[in-house]
Amino acid sequence: MAGCFAYAPSSSCTDGEHAVGESSAWRPRDVLEHDFQAAALVAHVDAKSAVIVDSIRGDDGRPGYEVWKVSGTVKETFKGHRIAGESVEYYDVAEAGLTSALLTGERIVFLRDSDLPKLGGRGWIAMENSTERYSEGLVKELRSIRAASAHTLTTTPTSPPAL
Repeated sequence: MAGCFAYAPSSSCTDGEHAVGESSAWRPRDVLEHDFQAAALVAHVDAKSAVIVDSIRGDDGRPGYEVWKVSGTVKETFKGHRIAGESVEYYDVAEAGLTSALLTGERIVFLRDSDLPKLGGRGWIAMENSTERYSEGLVKELRSIRAASAHTLTTTPTSPPAL
């Protein structure tokens, strides 16, 4: 496999998991919906640069994972409060030895707002195994999920039903 996005040294790709550069065809809609609900921001981003800002060493002392700061421009937001054309910076974690080319370009990102004390405060961080290359099919699915989520939010009662 080309390399897996992961947060912790104990994470690794196994059969059926998403590796950098693979298509999202393996992701069933329920997994996509779960990631959509778990993220604070889901967006189509044109990632222009990716720079290593930290590394996570394995038990043998060698770098096992690298923390990348990715900068780009929002092209479309599926969830969250970002406007097309706005700049966005987020952090992603990938196996050591990957090139920035695997983190840049048009991407669909699922981000969480997180405390990043080692990197100086709060920031966006990509959810594990969620970043995808841009594809029309994926965008169509996300638009559908966004519409269904908006419908659910507007039709869900604000108080529990009477017993």
